[in-house]
Amino acid sequence: MPTEESKPAEWIGTFDHYMRMIPISEANLYIPPSCEKDDLSQVSNENSIFAQEHSDASIVIVTKNNRPIGYLNLDGPFWEDEDPYEILPLAKNQFLQPTTSIYKAELLLIQTNRDFFFVPRKGEPLAVFYLLMQATGTALQICAYAAVSNLEIALLSLLQHHSSEAIGLLMPPYLHDAMELYEMKRLRYKPDGGYDTHLLLGCTTFKTKMHLVRQLTCIKEIDSEGKLFTKKDLDTFNEIRNWLAHPETNQVGTENYGLVFSLRIISDYEKQIQRVLGIVPSVSNRPIMVDHTGLVRL
Repeated sequence: MPTEESKPAEWIGTFDHYMRMIPISEANLYIPPSCEKDDLSQVSNENSIFAQEHSDASIVIVTKNNRPIGYLNLDGPFWEDEDPYEILPLAKNQFLQPTTSIYKAELLLIQTNRDFFFVPRKGEPLAVFYLLMQATGTALQICAYAAVSNLEIALLSLLQHHSSEAIGLLMPPYLHDAMELYEMKRLRYKPDGGYDTHLLLGCTTFKTKMHLVRQLTCIKEIDSEGKLFTKKDLDTFNEIRNWLAHPETNQVGTENYGLVFSLRIISDYEKQIQRVLGIVPSVSNRPIMVDHTGLVRL
């Protein structure tokens, strides 16, 4: 019987792998405005300069002699008899160290049923970590780019492993697009003047690779009901990929929580492909699950 030390480490999805590497100090943090306790009337007074300058503030740090003593949660759920301008204490369990990974911070938000954590930073204003803000931040986009890139690498590896079948599935106009890119890149030809199959498959787009993989016999054998690489999945993954490739648009149709969930699904697809290739041990008779969103859990 293998010992714990001899067991292979559990495979971690690319997205979570990077989320565990990046500290929340590198995340997209919210810097809330601050207000002296004696001046709190400015917050509730819609005509005050403070209220006008910070009309979209969700949290206000309350200070005494410029030292934080509490906060206002203006986005919190309130009952009719509750005061949204009540000073809430800064409890120790509401703080996370800047070195905490984004992955752990997200996990703690879920476990403690919180919306945010405070992040102390030496010599700087108190910051707030919201998971909902991460979609617009560079840190999560780096994790997303790694996840999408590794999925495309896994897709290509599987197609090249079954190159004879895959090239037969590559039909016009996608075949012509791949041939055009092949020639633009001036890739090498075979001795008989034909295209190198592996290189030609590499000239396909991300969406075409997904479309080809879903038709492979090896995928159909483990997914007889067609729950993998559905059109909905392909559209979602391709939308995320295009959003990463063109960040200047700064738009992605998936809600922020849905975005993080979709990126984990991308990692799960990568894991499934690695299993088919024999890189990750298979889990015998493990069913393919579909949750309430319609996305596959592998």
